[in-house]
Amino acid sequence: MRALVLIAGFLFGGLQYTYWFGDVGYFEIERLKKEVRVQHEYNQKILTRNAALLRDIHLLRHSPAALETQARLQLGMVRKDEVFMLIDKQAIERFNDR
Repeated sequence: MRALVLIAGFLFGGLQYTYWFGDVGYFEIERLKKEVRVQHEYNQKILTRNAALLRDIHLLRHSPAALETQARLQLGMVRKDEVFMLIDKQAIERFNDR
């Protein structure tokens, strides 16, 4: 009878070990769930960024004024009848400090 109880105890212990620490055990499943949550959050950020980029692409394709605005801001575009002035903020600050 004692041997039967010991065998049953070892079997129960072995099953518990497999349940908690095995390849498909509790801790591994929880780690994978966390990894899935992190990946899902990352995917949502990427989808939001992609949607904003698609809006910008649509706006630039269908609005010449938006295209010109972006060219002015990012590339320093100047029309033929305009004068370009470059102001050095550091020089102005040094001048004002005197």
